[in-house]
Order: sequence, then C-alpha cells, then structure tokens
Amino acid sequence: MKAVTKMKQNVKVSVIMSCLNTPANYLDLAIESLLTQTYQNIEYIFVNNGGNNLEQLMKYKEKDKRIKIINNHETLELPESLNLAIEHTTGKYIARMDSDDYSLPDRIEKQVVFMEKHHNIDVSSMYVKIFGVKDRYAVYPWCTSDEIKASLFFSNEVYHPTVMFRKEFIINNHLKYRKGYNYSEDFDLWNRCCQYGNFTIIPEIGLCYRIHMSNTSTLGSETQGTSKEKVLGENLKRISLGKQYLKYIKSLSPYDVSVSLAETKKFIELVMKKNQEINYFNQKVLKKILYKAFFMKILKQKKENLSVFEMVHVFINANLFLYYIKKITKTVHAHILFKKSCKNIPIKSRRLICN
Repeated sequence: MKAVTKMKQNVKVSVIMSCLNTPANYLDLAIESLLTQTYQNIEYIFVNNGGNNLEQLMKYKEKDKRIKIINNHETLELPESLNLAIEHTTGKYIARMDSDDYSLPDRIEKQVVFMEKHHNIDVSSMYVKIFGVKDRYAVYPWCTSDEIKASLFFSNEVYHPTVMFRKEFIINNHLKYRKGYNYSEDFDLWNRCCQYGNFTIIPEIGLCYRIHMSNTSTLGSETQGTSKEKVLGENLKRISLGKQYLKYIKSLSPYDVSVSLAETKKFIELVMKKNQEINYFNQKVLKKILYKAFFMKILKQKKENLSVFEMVHVFINANLFLYYIKKITKTVHAHILFKKSCKNIPIKSRRLICN
C-alpha cells in the first residue's frame, strides 16, 4: 500500500500515549518520531502517569501546540490512564503509541489512507520491527478479520502501539480498556472489538518496537499471567466451555508443556465441535489457526513423537504450506518497504533502529 504524501489532511487523528518513568532518551525518540510524521493533522494526548516525565513532556508542549498534557498526580493502572486520554480526544481516529517505541515517518498517514479507503474496517494495526535486546521483524501472515479473531482466541498477535481505531466505533459499542486487566488490557479489548466490528493488520512495518528489561510486560509478568487467564476464561465462555479448560487453552502455546500433545489435540477437536454449534468463529479459519498452533507445539515438544502420517495430517489441516509462503513473501516485502522508510529517518535514530 502506498501512502500519498500530498493527500488532503482534513481528518484529525488523536495519538494517545501514557508515560511512567520512561528513560529520557527513549521518550525523546518516541515523541520526535510522532512530531515528524508525514501526516500532520494530529493532536497528541500525552499522559504523565504519576511518574517523572512531566518536565520533559512540558518542554515538547511549549514547542508544539498540538500536544496536550494530562498529569496524573498518582499512578493509575495503564487501562485507566489510556481511558483518561481517550476522553480528551477530538479526532476521528485514535492511534496508540508507547513511550519507548518509534513510529516510522509515514505510519499515521498509511493507516489513515487505509481506514479512509476501507470503511468496513474499525481497527487496524501494522507489522513491527523489533529492536533493542532482540532484532527481528514481527510479521503475521494471517491478517483478515476472521483470522485475527480466531488467533485472539488463545494468543495476541497484535502489537498494541501500532493500533488505530475509529473513535465512533469504540464509543458506540461502549468499548473501553477495562480496569483489572493490567498488562493484558489490549488482549482483552481486541477480543471485545472483534465481537462488534472488523479488525485487520496492514501488511507493512509501521513501528519499531523496543524490547528491554524495563518493558511493562516484562516487569508485570505475574500480573499479566493473571489478567491473561481472565481473558482466556472469557474466550472459553464465548463457545460455552468452562474455566476447567483453562490449562488446555493455555497449552496451545508451543512453550506450555503441562498438557500432552494428545490432550491438546482432543481439546482442539472439542473447540471445533463447540464452535460448529455456536458459529462464533469462521470454522474453516479456526481450524487452520488451531492446527498451526498445534504444529508449532509438536516442533517444540520433541519428546513426544508423532507418526509421519499424524504430522502430515496436522500440516495439511493448518494449511502450513500456504502460511510459510505468505510469511516469506510478506517478510521480504515488509523488509524492502522498511528500508525505504529508513531513508527518511534522521541519521542518529536510523543507526539505532534500521540496522
């Protein structure tokens, strides 16, 4: 998808970002990536969530009138802080950003162009290039609304700071971040969004996602585990399964060894049966998503040997040949476009994120 840099910029976008003791150099990089977007009809709602970033944020506000600052005198849970930011937005679209990441120069423009063209899409996200402790592309080949909805049944393939949604959509459907889901507030919200509208991942890199030891998901891993279980429990309920199946839905992770492959396969068959009765997910899509997860689990758990016939059966059900073809082609395409975008990034920042 090509963004047109001379497009009419009559649609306002509200970018929301919450900060809590973000290192100054990380925050500088994040804000500068936003203020230099090719799309300029943007308001920035920055929240100092009870931390030490207020002075730094105020310096940027003095330079750019598009910036609004909310100062929380005490630290709120991230879902509360983001909801507070949303209440102050006036744009047609709301875009998320994290205070330690870097939005590529044309990220907002590409999402606006896409959303204006595809009126049936209520929420969009993009691929990311991971940097910091790790360095790789995060490319998920299954990007349709049905595919995302099915994958969200047990995992979150959507990078929170890349998301843009229609404000009207979340207001009309009473969709807010929920308190009590800290560190999984996005996983929870995306599942509820999929009940009311359409979700897509634009197959281009829009953001550089920093991995470091101070990431909120790293620091809050225990809390994240609890809140994620709440989301998984609600997902089970949507297809009339109880919380006694929590360990089985968690077993769809390739790194979970608490349940045998045979038990996981039985659970997949049960999910397919229940969904056929309720028709909550697209059955064909759900099948390939679940069997792809099962195949990844097989590769990780080498101690449990399956026959060649069983392996081929799983491979075919997951449609993995097409999956890997798509992943390779989309990764190459994303890499080419990312390198082009890097040419428009200041040299100092380019050295850090474009290697």
